[in-house]
Amino acid sequence: MSTHSVYDEDSFLAVVSAIRDGLEEGKHQQVKITDKRSLDANAQVWVWIPKISEFEGLTIPEVEKKLKHQFGLPILKTDLEAGEKINFILRKCGYDHMPLESQQEMIHFLPVTRLFSTKQHNSYRDAIQIHYAAQGLNLEYLK
Repeated sequence: MSTHSVYDEDSFLAVVSAIRDGLEEGKHQQVKITDKRSLDANAQVWVWIPKISEFEGLTIPEVEKKLKHQFGLPILKTDLEAGEKINFILRKCGYDHMPLESQQEMIHFLPVTRLFSTKQHNSYRDAIQIHYAAQGLNLEYLK
């Protein structure tokens, strides 16, 4: 099975061509359309993590856990689809009664940001920017 992504008009035409070729050969064609965030959105956060790490004197893994815990989890917990499942898992593990460090370690192993829609990931990045701007760290987007 081959996978093609559409990013621009040329890649769109390549996907259409691949679908046509497959249909002519009698192959079953599957097309998945998603509104999940782009790699660019996720990559942007990874540009910010070392800056936050230096600013706060934390390691990169510590910052990753902190961001997922402080900004990502609250978004996911209120999601109609994923929220119920995440809240169930957290309740069963006694999450609310754990020390902060243990909570962050647990969140590190849960899919948080990868479950976000584009809108949720935008909210996540906005929350990070606003929080750190208030502390004096300006996190800008790459052009």
